[in-house]
Amino acid sequence: MTPQILTAASAALALAMLGSCASSARSESPIARGDGPSVKVAGPTEIEPYKPLTTEQQAIGYALAELDGSIQRWNSMVLTGSEVKDGQRVQYLEEAIRYRAQESFEGLVEQIETGPVINRQIAATALGFTGTADALAPLLAALLDRDDQVVANALLGLSVLGHPETPVENIASKMSDRSQPTSVRVNAGRALRAIRVAHLQGEARAAVTGAARSGLGDEEPGVVMNSTLLLAELLDTDSILAIAERLPHPSSNVARAASRSLAYLGSIEITAKGPVVRALVASLPHVDPRSVRPYVFQDLQRLAGKNYGDDVALWLKYANSLP
Repeated sequence: MTPQILTAASAALALAMLGSCASSARSESPIARGDGPSVKVAGPTEIEPYKPLTTEQQAIGYALAELDGSIQRWNSMVLTGSEVKDGQRVQYLEEAIRYRAQESFEGLVEQIETGPVINRQIAATALGFTGTADALAPLLAALLDRDDQVVANALLGLSVLGHPETPVENIASKMSDRSQPTSVRVNAGRALRAIRVAHLQGEARAAVTGAARSGLGDEEPGVVMNSTLLLAELLDTDSILAIAERLPHPSSNVARAASRSLAYLGSIEITAKGPVVRALVASLPHVDPRSVRPYVFQDLQRLAGKNYGDDVALWLKYANSLP
């Protein structure tokens, strides 16, 4: 499932709501409702004065509204696939978001830290597009936000930022925590993939490996897909059989990711080539013949440097010849 980006229809409205101040003069007045008992309703008794937005509030309000629309469009083109993906259009859109986010950087940081929830959600994603290391600290702090969608969008922002110094332990924990919402778990995996985990050592590497192994058993296809790809990048040959078990997965995205992950492991680790080829060949009768099997054949061809077409018997003979 693709992560959600829940943002404001109008970010300026949220700031405008902060721009008015309620009068402290309040009273309670009884209101009779038909023949029933009287109830007391607390409310202001004086007209509240209008407090216009400052220039700075107007500027960040307009920026958030503009970024919201652009990010929603980017989401439909890149993440959800609800629009036909045009590489050039995506590039132009990302450049436009990056320019606007960089221009509004200080305001975005202020909003992600102190703004209303709608503004925090927009700022969390937008900061990732700035491409600056200065965005890392506020995005990491947003992982502690009380709103789940702010957390999910901050993880998405971290995946867009892709900073190699991103601490991974907390992100890995969110990915493996089944009590977290789907959007948080999926975006945590996306963030880990974006920062290139192959270089990790020690506790950080162990944390990501453990989360990815756990994620193979997640009920959410997006988490399973991210987990297979992470384990391949970590060169976790101990997970070959577990990844192979995902080849007949009902989600074709998961099945293709499993095939690609196995092929990568087999191409990098010499001792893994035989087990990987045999696992791929064994999956052929069980995977979807239209959406998955062609990809498995392609991965076999890359690994073998040979092309036996769709002749399963020849592929099986080749697989059994490998150590």
